[in-house]
Amino acid sequence: DKKVAVVAGANGIPINFTLTGATKFKVGGNKARLADLSRAAGKSVSVTFLPQKKAGNVAQSIEVR
Repeated sequence: DKKVAVVAGANGIPINFTLTGATKFKVGGNKARLADLSRAAGKSVSVTFLPQKKAGNVAQSIEVR
């Protein structure tokens, strides 16, 4: 089952990021889980990712500030 996080870019255009078992999450500087991101809607985030042709933008880490 493919998991995707959708983040609004600086221009408001949504960007899809593919999530893997290796994707790391932080909220407020603390380690978090994917479920914790749902409470972060509307907050500023930083995404480190690898662009890949077949898989799309694969998120390595997502940090909510």
